[in-house]
Amino acid sequence: MKKLTPLLLLIWVLGSVLTSCESKAQKQSLDEQITAINKMLVDSNQQIIQANAYQFVELTQKYIQEEKTDSAKVIKYGIQGAEVAVNLGAYPKALKSYDLLIEKYPNNPKVVSNALFAKAFILENHLHDVDAARKLYLSIQKKYPNQEITKNIKATLENLGKSEAELLEMIKNKQK
Repeated sequence: MKKLTPLLLLIWVLGSVLTSCESKAQKQSLDEQITAINKMLVDSNQQIIQANAYQFVELTQKYIQEEKTDSAKVIKYGIQGAEVAVNLGAYPKALKSYDLLIEKYPNNPKVVSNALFAKAFILENHLHDVDAARKLYLSIQKKYPNQEITKNIKATLENLGKSEAELLEMIKNKQK
C-alpha cells in the first residue's frame, strides 16, 4: 500500500469535506432552503443582498414547480418570490413567478385573477407596456367579474397611461 503524500492527503480531506457539505445541502428540503435564505435577504442596514435575493426568487420558482401538497405555502412563496424580484427590478422573473402560479392553479380564480392583476401592474408601472397591461386588465374584468381584485380595475383602466400631472389635474377638478 502506497503512503499518501501530504498534498494527496490534503486533496482527499478537502474532497471529503466538500462532498459532505454538498450532501447536507441536497438533504435540506427546498422549504428549509427558502426559509434559510429568506433570513439572509437583507443586511444589517436593511439593504437587499442581491445574490441572496436572486437565489430566493429561483428557489421559490422551483418550489412552485415541484411542491405537490401544500398549496397555501406554494402560493405564499410564489408571491414572495415575485415581490422580491420586483424589488430587484427583475421584472421578467416576477412575471415568471406569477405565470407559474397561474399554470399551477388554473382552476383557482382568486389566485389567477390576483396573479394576472400583478402582472398587469408590472407591465403598466415598471415595463411601461400600457397596451399589454390594458389587455390583461380587460381579460381579468371579463373572466373574473366576481373577484375582489376586479373592483379595482375600472378605476385603473380609467387612469391607465396618464401621467402624474394629468392625474393630479383630475383630482383637483374633482375637488372643485
